[in-house]
Amino acid sequence: MPTKTRRLKEIVKRTANKNSCHISDQPWGINIDKTFMPSVANINGVDLSKYKIVEKNQFACNRMHVGRDGRLPIALNTGDPIIVSPAYDVFEIRNSNEIMPEYMMLFFRTAFFDKECWFYTDADVRGALVGDSFYDIKVPVPDLDEQRKLVNISRKINNSINKNNLIIERLEKLLKHSFYDNTNSLSSKTTLDAYCSITSGKTQNDKRKSPDNDYATPIAGASGIIGYSKKSNYEAPFLTVGRVGTFGAVNIYFEDAWAADNVLVVQTDYVEFVNQILRKIDYSQLQKGGVQGLITQTDLKQVAVPSLDDKTILEFEKKATKIRTFIRLLEHENATMNTLIEALSSSINNKKMEVS
Repeated sequence: MPTKTRRLKEIVKRTANKNSCHISDQPWGINIDKTFMPSVANINGVDLSKYKIVEKNQFACNRMHVGRDGRLPIALNTGDPIIVSPAYDVFEIRNSNEIMPEYMMLFFRTAFFDKECWFYTDADVRGALVGDSFYDIKVPVPDLDEQRKLVNISRKINNSINKNNLIIERLEKLLKHSFYDNTNSLSSKTTLDAYCSITSGKTQNDKRKSPDNDYATPIAGASGIIGYSKKSNYEAPFLTVGRVGTFGAVNIYFEDAWAADNVLVVQTDYVEFVNQILRKIDYSQLQKGGVQGLITQTDLKQVAVPSLDDKTILEFEKKATKIRTFIRLLEHENATMNTLIEALSSSINNKKMEVS
């Protein structure tokens, strides 16, 4: 029997509950992998009471740059209430007895859905997805039994990913505490550029949103990997610091990549040691410019940091590298499991659909 389709506006209703009671002072954003992440945007002077609340089993999405990224950043909140930008759409399922929120999230992860979103950006020069068009997108709606089968498989995979993430979080804390043990009692200082070189990334217009045989090199943006290029401009390992917009976001790369123009690139023989230093810096103190914020090479180079002898740093580096190796293995497992979820999501649109 063909799967029926319904328009999104028939399935969901928008909400606009404001953070007037200040349930949180930590805004969240959404990455292109369609998960929530703590925002690193500058919120000095920002009225957080105007931010929107996303309750459990509600969705949030950012329709502003779909044409640029080729994907709609959209996520389902499965935990405690969080707050997001007033520019985001927040909505919920009208009747969860007919359509499961987790099933909807599987659909939102499909390539079909992203292509539909991208198609409707044609009328907007900024690459934004027009609201009326978004809510007009058709959604395949199988019966609840079929939805449950898909969701149950997805839950099992996500549970494994969450367990790995918990281990990763604990290992990252172990690295942080080990770094503090080596540096907290030190009074001697030097500047960051004593341990590393700092340069700026460059614009790359020749890119793809997903890797293929020609475009296989990650593009390192302020928030992480933002696409793929034919070539790299930095050899691994290196670190990046978001210098504008999502300024202060720190990422570490163990493969050659193209560093984009919105990051500062940090190269060093002491990757793990410098990684911990970068994550301890208060970047709001380095900000220049308006609300969006900007960090310069010069200011970052001159940040005061603990002064350690080479022997102590190398001992920390040796211990931290072993821990990092295990973290990377877990991250690789997660990437493989996310691929399984993508395949599961794609099966939704491989079914014969009855157009309504």
